[in-house]
Amino acid sequence: MAAVGNGCSEIITSSVSAAYVSALADIPVVLELDRQIRDDEIAVLRDLARLPALTAVSADTDVIGNRTGKLVPAMAEKVRVSSEPDREAPDLIAIVSSSTSGAAANRDRVEDREFVSRHREAPPRTDAALPLKILWLYGSEEQSAWAYGINARRLAERLTQYRHFMGSKSKTGAEKFDVKFSFDILIARQGSTRRIRAAKSVLRVGGANPLKEAAGGSRRKLASYLAGMDGVIALSPELQDAISAFHPNVFFIPNGIDLDEWNPGRLIPRIADRPFCVGMAASLRQKAEQDMKGYQLAVEACDLAGVQLHAVGRGMNRVPYDRMIQDFYSQIDVLIHPTGPGKEACSNVIMESLALGVPVITTRYAGMHGHLLANGVEALIVPRFSLSLAAAIRELRDNEALRRVLAAGGRHFAERTHDLDAVAGQYERVFDAVLGRAPREDGQS
Repeated sequence: MAAVGNGCSEIITSSVSAAYVSALADIPVVLELDRQIRDDEIAVLRDLARLPALTAVSADTDVIGNRTGKLVPAMAEKVRVSSEPDREAPDLIAIVSSSTSGAAANRDRVEDREFVSRHREAPPRTDAALPLKILWLYGSEEQSAWAYGINARRLAERLTQYRHFMGSKSKTGAEKFDVKFSFDILIARQGSTRRIRAAKSVLRVGGANPLKEAAGGSRRKLASYLAGMDGVIALSPELQDAISAFHPNVFFIPNGIDLDEWNPGRLIPRIADRPFCVGMAASLRQKAEQDMKGYQLAVEACDLAGVQLHAVGRGMNRVPYDRMIQDFYSQIDVLIHPTGPGKEACSNVIMESLALGVPVITTRYAGMHGHLLANGVEALIVPRFSLSLAAAIRELRDNEALRRVLAAGGRHFAERTHDLDAVAGQYERVFDAVLGRAPREDGQS
């Protein structure tokens, strides 16, 4: 947050300082809402919702009920409906508005996704309180709408104490970052990535294959490449063990998801007479990707079981990410993910299905899910053959009780393992460790 004396100031979601928010802990704050919030505003609202002296005001109950209440439950609990808020009482007024009236009229025009606040006296800022700059490198612009970019934005929404810079847009100029975060070793090894100035470098490893491809199977090269990293995040315990032979600073952290947004209640109710449908979501542009993800195995298994396969992803029936719950997960009864060895350590698709209570069929090659999910309770883990996959499909089609068991067990696994707030906290501890900063005792900046 940037404060400008007693005048108008902006709260920009990409650079909010949680330390600034916590400095307002004893100050009465009123939040006025006259439109529904957007995805890039959620993180700020979550931070504000933690303030004990906060009151949220809206003249429209739908603003809260339709979106704010679902995405930020703590905020919805503080809301009162009023068309005439008392602007004289609070020390700070934060406005989420689509107009330029009120406080917004006192400054230059900005995009209405920004937050506008008015302070009697702004908390002081010092160099020590300036937010650290994190650069998330996920490769091409296309990846911004796929797994790497999605995971980067999810984490940035929670890690509001930092300033976040995304993807290739940040690869220009002489700006220096505090942490340069690469989503795989192939991205980290690109010349454009290596030229970026950063105090520390952190690598995420989501599968064994990129490591093999980068180093050509040479353990010496792999050790040399990893030596240039200050920290490594592995997405499965097996990868953590393997990489620890080459690097002393390896952390196991799975992917995370917003469990309030991704919950079974978001699914569209099933139409009673809809035929049983199996879903698959993956990158299927090239034959090598189809083979690795097991697309043909899924086709054969569904043919053998006599059920419909609904396949979506890059290269085949692509669904926009913000429509996946409605247009994909709500249209299927079971997710099939017959992935092969070495490709992935923590599948976003499996994680999303578990969170939504959609039963999952996968193989032991599905990274952490293949090893940690309880077979028959949280998912079905089967051999990677079309006959085995078909048998699992038939079992779930004909056994509603088992589908309910897997739905409940999968959701419980997601709550234990993939909670985004917990995962973001683990990322914060990694950044603290590589930067040599003392961890926070209370979990707040």
